Amino acid sequence: MSAAPVVVLRPLDDADRDRLLAWRNEPEIARWMYSDHRIGREEHARWFAAALRKEFLTALLIGLSCGALVGAIVWVWRKDVPGALVIGGSITISLVSACLVGLCVPSLLHRFKLDPKIAAGPVTLALADTFALVIYFTSAWLILR
Repeated sequence: MSAAPVVVLRPLDDADRDRLLAWRNEPEIARWMYSDHRIGREEHARWFAAALRKEFLTALLIGLSCGALVGAIVWVWRKDVPGALVIGGSITISLVSACLVGLCVPSLLHRFKLDPKIAAGPVTLALADTFALVIYFTSAWLILR
């Protein structure tokens, strides 16, 4: 009995650009795309940057929404504007930084030829949590002192 092939999914990084572009331009693949014309490096770079920008903007929207909601609750409940700004702003910055860490850590591990599927989850989670705590405590220290 033969073993099934192992498929590993991971985020794209800069090192994947050339391979992804070559794969996209293969005739068998291109025929399934929205446009079947041959894509050049410049068009591919624009698409790649747009995909990364979309991830960042999504994290920013989620961060702003959560931060504004929690900040509003603090403001209404405690009538504490500086506290509401600290908590709401910290949540926003923490969520955006978690997105950036989530994009960067697997890419860096892949770049250094380490296995991203094993280390990316725990390393990303530990870094995101550390950044969140540093952001919370630093913003509270700066604004509420």
